[in-house]
Amino acid sequence: MPADQQDLSERSAQREFLLYLDHTYLDLFAKGRITSLPREKADTRLVVVYSDETFREIERSTGFETAFLDVLARLEARYLVPHAVCGGLADSADLLCVDPHAEYQEFHDSRIDVGGADVLLLRVAQALSGVRPDLRVQDLLTDVKRYGRGMADEPVERAKQLQDLPHDLRDQLQRMRRLLEEIEASTLSADFSQPASVKEVDRHRVGGPLRLNNIRPPNVVEQIWERMPQAVKEKTSIEAYFGIEQKGDSPMSLADKARWVFSVLDIVGYYRDPKLKTDSKLDSLLSDMGHVIFATYCHAFATLDERLARKASAAYEFVGCSTKVLPWDWPAGRKSGRAAKEEH
Repeated sequence: MPADQQDLSERSAQREFLLYLDHTYLDLFAKGRITSLPREKADTRLVVVYSDETFREIERSTGFETAFLDVLARLEARYLVPHAVCGGLADSADLLCVDPHAEYQEFHDSRIDVGGADVLLLRVAQALSGVRPDLRVQDLLTDVKRYGRGMADEPVERAKQLQDLPHDLRDQLQRMRRLLEEIEASTLSADFSQPASVKEVDRHRVGGPLRLNNIRPPNVVEQIWERMPQAVKEKTSIEAYFGIEQKGDSPMSLADKARWVFSVLDIVGYYRDPKLKTDSKLDSLLSDMGHVIFATYCHAFATLDERLARKASAAYEFVGCSTKVLPWDWPAGRKSGRAAKEEH
């Protein structure tokens, strides 16, 4: 990679406003519905940011990869690379001025199949949330061990010497191992009972989207917690329930905290993504979580997906992340039917 890079700790001195765009916005540029963004105002310059998650979505846009990469090049977007620490993400990152076409090719060529472990972890979430009662949590955990934990031991240790795995994959596998251990600890407890349906989960928790989607900021997560059954609140804390309780000596980064809170919000039903039974929707949810993570390193996050915007905004607020989620009609002038109704 070129040496031209900027540590995000210096961003305020550069008077640059870092704007992370998800795939819904890049799609508008690729289709010509938006041709430019306001680049400078007074002494502030707008800088568009993209990440590996951007590349993952571009990779799935078969036949249109070049069009999306051309958009990034035309916008002079910068490539975000978070720093890693103790198998997790640090609260710092680098912004790289690179050719997105060349960087994408390197990303594509270095992809290593991890046996679908990411999808398996989301299927665990499907089973725990009642979306897929046909899946047994214990069976899925066995598969995750085989595809995830097994890879997170020997190959990762070997990679430290041979450098035969990309750094982001090593970090991903280490985080996967920690996540698996936490899932095992919660699901193997004596009082664990796998739900038979989403309705059962909603009935025994906070009512699902029917009740939760009426909650308005501020303090969305706290409002959801107040609606939790007293029996749940007596057993755990709000921080533990939403996955951000401090464990060990290494503090969680804002990025990791936001990812956990975002995931739990979807499971309990706050603007829950529909049709999560399909693998394609799981891919989309994985990308949503990725964008939420990377956007924590920027000043603002723009998406046309209302569900994503609502959950991201609530997660950022709860964990103390200063990233602002821009309205999902900016600057296209579009609103979802739900958003339009809320104004009247």
